[in-house]
Amino acid sequence: MKSNIIEQEQQLTQTFVKTSASIVKINQCQELSNYLHQTACRVSNLVNCSQLIVIISQENNEQIIASNLDTAKASRYKNLISKTIKYVRQKREYKKAFDNYIYIPLKTVKGEIIGGICALGKQLLSYTREEILTLEMFAELTATKIDNYRLNQQQQKMHSMIQTKIVNHTKELNVIKAKLDRNNHLAKVGEFTASVIHEIRNSLTIVKMGIEYFSKVDNLPQHAEQRLLLSISEQKRLERLLQEILFYSKPNNLQLAELNVNSLIEKSLAIIEQMPQSRGRIIEFIPFPQPINIFGDADKLKQIFINLLRNACEAVENGESIKWRVCYPDMNYVRISINNGGTPISSFSLSKITQPFYSTKPDGTGLGLAIVEKIVQAHGGKLLIQSNLTTGTTVYVELPVAR
Repeated sequence: MKSNIIEQEQQLTQTFVKTSASIVKINQCQELSNYLHQTACRVSNLVNCSQLIVIISQENNEQIIASNLDTAKASRYKNLISKTIKYVRQKREYKKAFDNYIYIPLKTVKGEIIGGICALGKQLLSYTREEILTLEMFAELTATKIDNYRLNQQQQKMHSMIQTKIVNHTKELNVIKAKLDRNNHLAKVGEFTASVIHEIRNSLTIVKMGIEYFSKVDNLPQHAEQRLLLSISEQKRLERLLQEILFYSKPNNLQLAELNVNSLIEKSLAIIEQMPQSRGRIIEFIPFPQPINIFGDADKLKQIFINLLRNACEAVENGESIKWRVCYPDMNYVRISINNGGTPISSFSLSKITQPFYSTKPDGTGLGLAIVEKIVQAHGGKLLIQSNLTTGTTVYVELPVAR
């Protein structure tokens, strides 16, 4: 007798597997719900029940994912579905009769109960042993399919995350490589520039000696004296240009120390007030009420403030004011702003103003702001410039706060 039952179970299993396999072939590329719907249709015919509904439970929410009916019709059995999940969670014996339906839990290989199936339209006593076994196998197949689907979704999500990280890391590495290549290129350019400047300075020294000799000659004709003055002016401008090119081409080796921003600006202001460009201008310094410290190179930061204040003084007339303010808009950085009136900078010039050798001044070298930006960036900061008719020109220097 026992051998006959086992043989019947084996035959039934083979029939069920063949039925499921044929559906897999037909619906190989379809969504999980479509596959389970068609399987439910076949199984409902095998067990001769009117409704077969598959429910999954996630975070106390029940959802119908498949049925031999369409979803709208299956949704009418909400109370029944809630009761099914309640019984599944209570681990009730599903082979006992509940009204006119039978339910079976969906249990994964790991023993996790993820939902249940319920078959309607027949009393429990009307189900044969083979039909209950068919429903059990359907529940097992459904749980496995859902579990595999979830694992596949997790795998795809993980794969997508890994791909995204790889792309991001590749971009970062490319940026770093580009910076290294640029730094190596700039280092070579710097070495070449230093050697060229050295040669030019040697020749310029001889020219300077000749100019100094002729400047001591008395009773030079007027046209010769004018040319001599022009030569002296150009010689000084060339010396200044060579010095700035040399400074710009060298790497910024910062001598970092913890500095108080207000104190640093006050020391810089004492130097600026002695410059010829500041005479007749009103420089108003507005410090931040509390001390703010940064890590920086005091000499190089003074250099950028002197350069920026010189520009601001040259942009305004006698009696006009320049506002130098320290703000603390964010806990991570301090903002130092220098504002002046005068003619605003055009949008075209504003986009190029920090580029090397671009200048709006007749006698400018075009390296002042380029050097300023380089020093600010070496400190991990930002240089921002705004200019319009309403507020004039404002230069912002943002520097990281010391931690």
